[in-house]
Amino acid sequence: MAEPNNNNVLLSPVDESNNNNVLPPPVKKTKGRRRVEIKKVEAASNRHVTFSKRKKGLFNKAAELSLLTGAETAAIVVSGNGRMFGFGSSSCDAVIHRYLAESNPQAAREPDRRNKNDAVNSANLAKLRQQLLEARRQLEEEKKLAVMIQQRKQVAAVAGPAELWWEEEMIDQNPKELESYSEALHRLKSDVERRAQQKIMNLPCRYTSLMDGRVVMGENFMNNNNTNMNNM
Repeated sequence: MAEPNNNNVLLSPVDESNNNNVLPPPVKKTKGRRRVEIKKVEAASNRHVTFSKRKKGLFNKAAELSLLTGAETAAIVVSGNGRMFGFGSSSCDAVIHRYLAESNPQAAREPDRRNKNDAVNSANLAKLRQQLLEARRQLEEEKKLAVMIQQRKQVAAVAGPAELWWEEEMIDQNPKELESYSEALHRLKSDVERRAQQKIMNLPCRYTSLMDGRVVMGENFMNNNNTNMNNM
């Protein structure tokens, strides 16, 4: 068997100069973790973003502390616009109330007193609301009655002399109109008695008072009347 002739194999020379020209990729240089200067953020938009992020981080830390250690935590934050945000485990009110109870027992009783006052105020408010509704209902009835009386006056003016509205028959009226009519008569009676009383107060002393729609004579008038009867 013939052996291969190694003398005919040509080996390409290694270009060592090219290997020397291959450089490693540049390493990106960073400034590393920089410490942010703690000062107020001047731009309003940036300040709002910073507040949202830091608030979320604060609440997360409070939640983690409660979860890891079983502690009751509360965090309250008031924004620059006056909005209040809070986180509590189990709740902000429970944690704050417990803190006040241990640090200031008098202040801890304040919420109970405020709750009682709130209950009283709510009851008074409900009562006032009911009175307002009743006053509005009465006002509506008054308006309807005034319209009815005005209509009757207009009809009477067109038809000529007729009986007064309180002398008319109320056969065709419904119960609600009859109730309004009765209330109007009571008010009319009260107004007449009041005006008669005012007139009597301006009369001489022998007219003293008005009782049951009758004028009661005074003592001087009765004495003078008896004297005149004796002289006859």
